[in-house]
Formats: sequence, structure tokens, C-alpha cells
Amino acid sequence: MPTNFKRLEKKRLLFKSYSRFPLYPSHHPFLKKLDSYKPTSLFMNKMKELTVVDAECLNFADYGYYLMDAIQCQAFQGGDSNKEFMAFVDANVKDAKVKSYVTDSYIYDIVSKRGLDGNDELVDYYRKNVIDKKAMEKFDATCKQWEILRAGSPSPSFNAPDVNGKMVSLESLKGKYVYIDVWATWCGPCRGELPYMTKLEEQYAGNDIHFVGLSCDSNKSAWEKRIQKGDIKGIQLCIGPNSDFMQKYLVKGIPRFILLDREGRIVKANAPRPSDPKTSQLFEQLLEK
Repeated sequence: MPTNFKRLEKKRLLFKSYSRFPLYPSHHPFLKKLDSYKPTSLFMNKMKELTVVDAECLNFADYGYYLMDAIQCQAFQGGDSNKEFMAFVDANVKDAKVKSYVTDSYIYDIVSKRGLDGNDELVDYYRKNVIDKKAMEKFDATCKQWEILRAGSPSPSFNAPDVNGKMVSLESLKGKYVYIDVWATWCGPCRGELPYMTKLEEQYAGNDIHFVGLSCDSNKSAWEKRIQKGDIKGIQLCIGPNSDFMQKYLVKGIPRFILLDREGRIVKANAPRPSDPKTSQLFEQLLEK
């Protein structure tokens, strides 16, 4: 085989063989059921040794996957993960091409899933460091889509049936805050949030908050059977898997929670889950107004 091919293949195989190594600090305590865990210096020194900044290796998918996990393994220290990521990359990734790659990989993933609110610093960092034109065009297009979902913007609407066939629109819910759960009966994480949703409804009963479930089930009968059990409260509607509402909100994964104000304007296009203590804190702040 050509000498250069063998040289590059040895590099690729190194990162492929160590692909799971950066995940050890998170997997080990989970499997051992430990409340806390700190990797030894032996592990961290090996981690640093393997975190090679080499633009030539960007041609290997194995290198890209490994590098992103390796950076996050070392950068995240329990504080603001975004600031920790940017500080680590600035200090350790000097090659412009590699810095462009890791910046795009990390920040595009966050913005495409969570939107622009609260991420202005990340967007600025992206524009300063990404030099790949195609990546920049894709990022700009995504930002443009999320721009209309900024806090304070009018919310996209919906008009969907409840289990009895009665149509309910977003406009009919004005006058109260609206906390929306986009979910499906087949989604495990969605089902896991339902008890917490019920607790929130009980906690804020009598307050100016509508709790709305928007099912994206393709099997409507499965949704109907689940609702007819009677243990899921709130306003339960079925919008189906291809609704205009989901497309405009860029819903790419569920459960997805959305919070609107009394006039139907967006408070958070990607709100915290019912199981997150931040949700009740947010409700308290809003209801004080």
C-alpha cells in the first residue's frame, strides 16, 4: 500500500480505537451508581495526550467525533458549559481549520435545537471563528429561521381537535399564559414528563396558565385511548406529525415545551421541562407581573 495511505490510516485507526475513551468520566459513575466521580490524573493526562489538533485528520469522521467528545470531556467543569467550551478552544485549539470545525459542530448543534435567545455570545463566537463558507451559509439560514421565534415575537398558531372532536385554537386561549407540551404516546421521555406536568397543573390550579398538550401521534386512535384513561389533565389536542405549528417552531425532537404570554407572544420557544425546577421558578416570575 502507498506509504502516505498507511500513515493516514494509522492516524484514523488511533482515533477510532479511542472513540469511547472521552465518555468514561460520565459512563463510569452511571454504571457504578456513584453520586460523584472525578477521573484520576492518569486518565486526564492520557486524554490530553490524545487530544491532537491536526487539520489533516479532519478528513476522517472518526477524528471529528473523537475530538468533539475529547474537548467537552476536558472543558466542562460544572459551570457555564458554553463559556467553558469557548475558553478551552481559545486556549488549546490554535489551528484555524480545526477551530472552525469544532466551533461549527458545537454551536450549530445548540442553535439549531435551542434557538437564539440567550445564545448571542455563541453566535458572535461562531462568526468570529468559522471559516468554512458552506457551514456559515447553513448556520445563517438556521439563525434566520429562529429569528422569528425570539422572545416577544407573535407565536405561530394552531387549530386542533380535542378527544371529542372540538376544535381549539391558540387564539381562543389568549388571556392566560400558555405552557405547551409537544409530545407523542410512543415517546418514552414524553411519558416520563407527564407526572411532572400533572404536578405543575395541580400546583398552579386557579392561576392564569393554560396547560396544553399537542400530540404529534400519527396513530390518532393510540392518542385517543391514552387520553381516555383520564389521568392526563389540561387541554389535550392532536395536531399530528406534519403540522404547520411544529414546522414553524422547528421541532426536531420531542418532548418540546413552549411558553407563551397572555397575548400569544413567545416567552420561550424552547422552555424548560416540567421536571426542571426552573419551570416553576419561571412561572412564579411571570405571575408576579
